[in-house]
Amino acid sequence: MPEAEVIVQPGQAFESGLTMADIHKDLPLYEQMIARGQALGPVLATNLIEMIRAQANSVEVLTAKLRSEERDYLDEIKERDRAEECADKLAAAVAKRFRVDVGEHSNLNCPWAEADSVLNGEYVTDSDEDREIARLRKRITELEGASS
Repeated sequence: MPEAEVIVQPGQAFESGLTMADIHKDLPLYEQMIARGQALGPVLATNLIEMIRAQANSVEVLTAKLRSEERDYLDEIKERDRAEECADKLAAAVAKRFRVDVGEHSNLNCPWAEADSVLNGEYVTDSDEDREIARLRKRITELEGASS
């Protein structure tokens, strides 16, 4: 692991005063010199070594950041899965309690929304309370009809 988070930035100068762009610009020349067996010289060799070290350090830092992001991503997926599991259990409990079919997940149905509708009274259920309300309404209608 690198000692400090150092990522080579565009325009950043090395000890030699050259920037990464300067070194990259001259890379084809360096490659030709190496291919011909020419000596690069101490300043040029130092510049290349600095560039390689800086890039290696950048790779280490970015790799560590990537691993951290991957862990965070996987943690987020686990949290989402736990939330979905709880929502599924809650929808099933609402369905059982109110004797309704909230259905399965599909592109046309969301059991969580159906359960929410039931809890908000937007859905006629077969619960004891709803059956009692229906019975009382029917009885009121019967009594009103008998008194006419």
